[in-house]
Order: sequence, then structure tokens, then C-alpha cells
Amino acid sequence: MIEQIKITSFQHLEEYLYVTKGDFIYRGLDNASYELIPSFIRHFGYNNTLELKILNDFSNYISIYDRIKRNFWETLALAQHYGLPTRLMDWSFSPFISLYFIIEDSENKNAGALWQLNIQSVFNVLPAQIIGTLNKLGTHYASASFLEEYFETFDILQQRELRYLNDFNGPYAQESNQYYLFYEPPSIDERIINQRGLFTLPSRLTLEMEKWLRSVNSIKCNKFIIPLNVKNEIRNRLDVIGINERMIYPGLEGISKWLVRINKMKNEKLLINNKDDTSAKNKTSWLGP
Repeated sequence: MIEQIKITSFQHLEEYLYVTKGDFIYRGLDNASYELIPSFIRHFGYNNTLELKILNDFSNYISIYDRIKRNFWETLALAQHYGLPTRLMDWSFSPFISLYFIIEDSENKNAGALWQLNIQSVFNVLPAQIIGTLNKLGTHYASASFLEEYFETFDILQQRELRYLNDFNGPYAQESNQYYLFYEPPSIDERIINQRGLFTLPSRLTLEMEKWLRSVNSIKCNKFIIPLNVKNEIRNRLDVIGINERMIYPGLEGISKWLVRINKMKNEKLLINNKDDTSAKNKTSWLGP
């Protein structure tokens, strides 16, 4: 179930976040009309064969740059992290980090959306075997090693070894058993740690998240609509608490993005002040000494 709430100010949003604090993850979209769909579907549609081919190609190429031997699920997280379209979707445990992605593009004049998803309610509708195993581990989130070991332990797939995503589309992911699994990625670098990231992993590539959320009444999900004036207020507030380009993108990339933005703001302010000074001088000249 999805509840849509229009936000009127940063304080208004904070009040909601305070009331619902706890067991939630967040995703920020800079345009409220955008759907909750993975990047792979946005680029290529529901093409399982192409999904497998692109990931295999990526796996072959990364050996040049990444000397660590990774299992399939670690490679999938790495691909998502570096911008390859996958079936994974990025979320964060922090609402403020998610808000950053709503206001990152200052040229975007559309209303944004902050999605808030209750972890426990999604966990409760997982298949019983997965719930039982994760409960024994004391967690709601699957790790790369869990995914590798679990799906090789239980004979619930078309093949014993889970090497490809078409295995994950096996008989355990039929119409009667649709779910989203939370996948906590390995700490590949400082960026993933800073962004407090978590992925959602659908049991089938064709499982559309918004339709699924609307169809399961027990799932708690809010969609906060963030108008343009509130986006501007949020940008100022996030700057004050240090959530900016330098924090989101650690290293030279973040510093460069931050320098561009602050100097662009200073330059725009200078142009406005110069324009005001010129107008005042012209007015004085016309009126005489």
C-alpha cells in the first residue's frame, strides 16, 4: 500500500520523518513523476537475455581493474555501483542522503519525491525459508555471501549452482511467490559507506515495484511529494548539516562538484548585485545630482 503526502516545508517533512523514524529505507527521485523502476528496465525493458549478456561482459572486463575474486552477487553490486544498468535499485537508511538526490540537479524545476519503505513489512512477505534463514542470522538483509550460499543450499532453483540471474527467475519466483529482497552490498568503497546504501532485489525482472507495493496491503510505504520551493529549502538545510557533494562523492569528484556549485552560486549572486548597482546608478543619473 502506498500513501502519497504533499510536503509544504522542510519542517513539515521532518515531522513525518520523526513520527515514522526507525525501520525504514528511503529513495529520492528528482522528478515525482518518475516510476520506481531499476535502471536496466529503464534502458532495455524486460530482456533477461540481454541482462545476462551485459553482466557477463562486465565480469570479463573488470578483471583488468579489480583484482579481487568476487562471487556473482558481489559483481552485480559492483556493476550497479559503477553505473551499469541492473535489476537492483538503490535505497538509503538515511532520509537526508536520499533528499540530496532530489535536489542535486539545481536546474531541475520539477517536484521531487522521497519514497519511504518499511523494512519489516517487506521482510514479512518473503518466502518462509528465506525469513527463517535470515532470522537465524539475526538480520533482515541478505549479503552477497548469503545469496551465494543460500541459493546453492536449498534446491529451489532450476540449477544447483547460482551463477546467473536467469536462475533467480526460476520456479521459486513464480506468480504465486513474488517478493523483493533487501541486499546489503559489500563496502566496495567510501562512497557506498557514506551513502548508507541498500539495494532492493526483485524475485523476477518483470516484477514492477509500484504495482507490487499497491497489491500487498500489509506493506507500509509513503511517497512524499516535494514541491520546487521545498526543494530549495532542503538544499540550504542539507548544506548546513554537511550533506553535500563532498560527503556523497568522497574524493576529487565530490570536491569538483562542490566547487562548481558554490562558485556558480557566488557568481550568480555577484551578477545580481552588479545589476542592482547599475540600475541604481542609472536612476540617480536620470534624476540628476
